[in-house]
Amino acid sequence: MNIKKTAPDQESSSNNSPAHYNTHALHLGKLITKQLEAPTKPMNFARCQLSDAITAKGRVPRGAAGGAEMSILDTSTSAQRVRLLDALIANSVTTYQAREKLNIAAPAPRVKELREQGHDILTVFQTLPDGAGRLHPRSARYVLLSLAQEVSA
Repeated sequence: MNIKKTAPDQESSSNNSPAHYNTHALHLGKLITKQLEAPTKPMNFARCQLSDAITAKGRVPRGAAGGAEMSILDTSTSAQRVRLLDALIANSVTTYQAREKLNIAAPAPRVKELREQGHDILTVFQTLPDGAGRLHPRSARYVLLSLAQEVSA
């Protein structure tokens, strides 16, 4: 299992050495190993803190349009960030889950944008099955470590 931890740009201290981040990432990896090795739980949006549960029509009540409902079919980047962050709050999310369950064709740019907003998201590379059951090495699993102080879509 490879772990990639992106260093925060705003910090400047003696703790910014590559060795510090490697040690930090390995420590975090040990902390989340149980979660990652456990069978993948189905995404449970009922536990999300930023929105209520997704309705039967596939809508998230809190959306990018000032609290209006947001459809799973909404492919705007802000709507994708909201869906991804909601899913990350509930559980870790793989690239394939983001594509198949959240309708996010390219989850990596959305994760990058969430990091830029201040959310601490760990990327863990694993061999994971896609929707057809085929295994892919170095597939990304995203784990939310902490939310930004001020949440924005």
